[in-house]
Formats: sequence, C-alpha cells, structure tokens
Amino acid sequence: MIGKTPARDFQTLERTQPDVALALKNDVAALHHAQQRTHGTGALYRRVRSHLSRRAFNVLVREERSRQNRARRDELIRIQWPQEATAAIWAMDPAQLDNCTYNLVVDIASRYRFELTPNTALPARSIATQLTTLFEKHGAPLILKRDNGSNLVSSEIDDILDAFGVIPLNSPLHYPRFNGAIERAQREIKTTASALVQQGQPLESALHIAPHLLNAKPRPVLEGKTAAAVFLPARSHFQQQFTMGKRREIKNSIEENAACIRDRMKTCGHHAHAAAWRQAVQNELVELGFITVFQPKTVSPHFP
Repeated sequence: MIGKTPARDFQTLERTQPDVALALKNDVAALHHAQQRTHGTGALYRRVRSHLSRRAFNVLVREERSRQNRARRDELIRIQWPQEATAAIWAMDPAQLDNCTYNLVVDIASRYRFELTPNTALPARSIATQLTTLFEKHGAPLILKRDNGSNLVSSEIDDILDAFGVIPLNSPLHYPRFNGAIERAQREIKTTASALVQQGQPLESALHIAPHLLNAKPRPVLEGKTAAAVFLPARSHFQQQFTMGKRREIKNSIEENAACIRDRMKTCGHHAHAAAWRQAVQNELVELGFITVFQPKTVSPHFP
C-alpha cells in the first residue's frame, strides 16, 4: 500500500474485496460520531489494518463523520436572521475570562457587540443596571434572549424589561444551541481579548476594546458591511416604529397565541408553558418578518 493515496486504498479494497469494503463502511457508520471526534476507531482499525492503511482508514472515518454531522444539521429547524431584524432581537450571556466576569449583550441580526462592563461578580442588580444603560443609549429591543441563570431570570431584570417594553425569551433548559448566536459571539470576544492581552493590554482594557474591534470587522453575512454600519443607523428607525403601544399589542398577541398552543397540548406543566411561549414568540417574529424558519421536510411541525 506504500505510495498509494488513501482514496485509492479504499477504492482498491472495494474492487478486490467488495464484501470486506461494504462491511467496513457499515462498521464505520455504526461508530459513535461526535461533532469533531469519533469514538471506537482504534479497536476497529486493529481488525482491518491488514486490508487498509491507517491514512485511508482515517479518511473513511472523517468522511462518515462529516456525512452524519450534515445529516444531523439537516434535521434541525434552522432560523435565519435577516438584516431587517436589526435592533429587534438581542441576546445576553454572562461569561468569565481569567478573573474578569462580564455579561455580553449582542444584537443578533447585525452581530453588533455592545460595550462590556467587566466586574468581579454579576448579580442580577448589576445586569439590570447594564441593561438600563444600554436601553437608554441605544433604544430597547423587542425581544431579549437569555439563559435560565438566576441572575438573568429575576424580578430586577423582569422589571427593567417590562418598563422598556422588552419581551423575554428564555432558552430551553440544558439546550445552549437555542442561543447559539451568543455562544459564537462569546468565542469571538474571548479570542480577540486574549490576543490583545498577549500584545500587552491589561485584561479589563482588552475586554473594553474587543467589541469595538469586532464591530468594525466586515462580515460576509452582512454583505461585506460591518456590524456598526448595519446597527447604528437602524436603531433609531426601529424605535420610531416600535412604540410602547406597538410593543403592548405584540405582547398581547404572543400571550393569546401561547394560550392557544397550550390548549392543544396534552400536558401543561411549567416546561410546557415555557415551550408554548417560545413557539408563540417565534410565530410572532415570523409574522413581523424578523426571522425565517427553515423546517426540515422529515420533521413535522409541533404546532401547525
């Protein structure tokens, strides 16, 4: 097998021993394929190393892992955030980098990262103060996505959201992918801040600078524009459209829709109430043109 490419290795096996090749493909498919790693490859390769080079075997495993990851993605309901939704939906997520704790707030459609306030702790009152400052400076969004931490879901924060006409949208328990946009934003912030620290910036200063650098970065998803160029001109127009009266109408519509969804559910405990609320919010955002939902053909909608 020396001198042959991995692809020819397996092609040769398929030509000369098709039964062995088919059995190997089935065995590789049956392995546990995670997002970036496959478990059980060592034991399987020891069984087939007389037929296939290690390189060829690794290529076969990577191709199957990629295929299964694509299939899993295709089975997910995907949501697209058009630029028309700029300033409408924000997300927040606390994080820690070394000894600094901060709460990252992002406008999802424009990818705009708001200024950070590094601190040693993040009680609910600190987050409420941060949100008040951001709402007064930039205008309040219509929807705020958040996880279920006690410092994020609290009376102090709910009072602020209610005062500004912001509708909360809590993630399902133990499902961080629901708020995937903020998870990606966190990775960007940490990577950028860490690079600044390596260049000699103090950590707090790096966390202040990182959002500004990212907001000035051209993004293909924004047609080559920067987050700042998309978000800053759009925020005042959004505030003019979504007055407190309009926000109350939307919230009433969501509450009515959620009640209808709950009436069609077989069980209606706390988690069912939360699921109905999320679905009602999604329905409203689709109606407003703020999101596009791509429903897999093989998955029936929960609430037609």
